[in-house]
Amino acid sequence: MRACRAGQFLDPVHIFPAGRQQLLCRQNRERPRHSRAVRWRACIDRKIYRRGVHFPKKEFAKFANNNFKHVVPTIRRCTMTESQEINLNNIARLTKTNDTGPPSTIVELYERYCHETILRAASKETYGTAVRVFERDTGITDPRKVNHEAILLWRDNVIKRASLMTWNTYRRGMKTLFNFAVRNKWLEENLFLSVKPATLIKRKKTLSKKAMKEVIMLLKCDSCPILPGWFWLTVFKTLYYTGMRRRQLCALRWRDIDFDRKTILLSVEGSKTAREWEIPIPAQCEKELIDLKRESEARHVGLEKCQVFWVQLFETSYVGRELSPTQLTHAFGRLSDHLGIAVSPHKLRHTMATDLASGPNPDLKSLQYLLGHTNLATTLEYVNPEMSQLRVQLSKLSLDLDGLQDVN
Repeated sequence: MRACRAGQFLDPVHIFPAGRQQLLCRQNRERPRHSRAVRWRACIDRKIYRRGVHFPKKEFAKFANNNFKHVVPTIRRCTMTESQEINLNNIARLTKTNDTGPPSTIVELYERYCHETILRAASKETYGTAVRVFERDTGITDPRKVNHEAILLWRDNVIKRASLMTWNTYRRGMKTLFNFAVRNKWLEENLFLSVKPATLIKRKKTLSKKAMKEVIMLLKCDSCPILPGWFWLTVFKTLYYTGMRRRQLCALRWRDIDFDRKTILLSVEGSKTAREWEIPIPAQCEKELIDLKRESEARHVGLEKCQVFWVQLFETSYVGRELSPTQLTHAFGRLSDHLGIAVSPHKLRHTMATDLASGPNPDLKSLQYLLGHTNLATTLEYVNPEMSQLRVQLSKLSLDLDGLQDVN
């Protein structure tokens, strides 16, 4: 096979993220052998993995000799599955055609919204699921044919087979898409606003002290279902003592931890609210973090830009280059199966927040800052009165019949 030289690349098609990327040529479907092409491929792989964004057009043009226009860049993150991949053909069609007219289908409305809005991969999947379920249940594909009665029937069908929270998620996704259509004057009104969400106030699910002790003992023993045990014990303690989300933990880099100032920077890459802030390093897990850095330095040089909880550095059975939020959830799932107790990263966050919010006069503003809530009302959901306080209040009630005077 004739090697593909730089500047004579044969119409590259799609460049797949993850560890086994190849630059495919449409004619020969083989990996180019030129050393420069191989080095460039490795460079691109690192950019995709660490950032999950488009290729830099200026840099790629140096290699492809102005053939960048023939390349369809990937816009999915490396942690997404094939079923979650955005249809690149539809995106190419949207960029070539005049998309100023109203979309003819709800799927096209969804594609327009994703094309014009910066969204996380999880948000795109949530909106896409709501669209698929709506079209499947109602048979309506044209957004102009959606009516109030159809939405009500769809709501009733969803609630029969799923939870109220699921219906609220579907409704929120469809409301966002139809708001986008109204803003662009493709629709006169958003009918999903007329159907109210289900009122759902549930107590936050937390772990008891006994359950947390069982998890810690399991991670310390030799029969731990997830390896290495000492590594996952550090993960467990960090999640509880900081209250960070799983995406924040996976986005954490060694450059974000300042042991001199004893602070942790929760970067915008893992933030749910697209902002970053600093929190103190908890004294209860500072030693574990220092030990983790020492063990990481013994296996890898130059850790500043590397993931803090890089499990692949210690256990080769984990796929991918770095720990992903899905792998983190699955690891806690194996703990749950072994102990018979539901354990999850977010449940640790709820437990931490509930523990700090309990007791008399909790510092809610500090707790709001630690959790990264933009609204104090969200933090107030963790406040639950102590049973002892409730008993004191109830003890004030009395039915002292002897003290009552007979008016007759």
